[in-house]
Amino acid sequence: MNQGYKPPNTWMAIYGSIVGLMASLFGGHAIYIAGPMTAICAAKEVRKKERRYAASVANGVFFSIFGLFASILVPFVVVMPTVIVTVIAGLAMLGLLINSLFSNSKFQIGAFFTFIIGMPGVNFFNISVPIWAIDGSLFVSFLVEKDHFISRATVEKVKDSKEETIT
Repeated sequence: MNQGYKPPNTWMAIYGSIVGLMASLFGGHAIYIAGPMTAICAAKEVRKKERRYAASVANGVFFSIFGLFASILVPFVVVMPTVIVTVIAGLAMLGLLINSLFSNSKFQIGAFFTFIIGMPGVNFFNISVPIWAIDGSLFVSFLVEKDHFISRATVEKVKDSKEETIT
């Protein structure tokens, strides 16, 4: 799902966590690198790999403009029917779902169950839907796609042993 990019995952997690901790002191609880917009901007439907940065730049510009004019724009978004907002969000995420279901033969059932569990938007025991979707899909994947977990662990061990040999 990395769309041909090789991001430095460890450093992204470290720096993102540090920035998130600093931002939390000032009320910025949702500052992080990952998210649906990142996935949408990095999707192959946007442009060729070398030109996809333009989508992220445009996204940043639109978010900045929206942030500057939020007090004017938010009332328009609030009066928008929730059905329209849900349809727009669903259409944006549909490409990601199709990509995850058909791009790789591994963990397809888990990806599908994430979508199915998260779609209704019902909270149980005051725990939000994304947590139930992730937990449920991991449970189903572990039951049905156990061999995918084993093959992934084997690949990681081989990769780690190669890195140790190089250093």
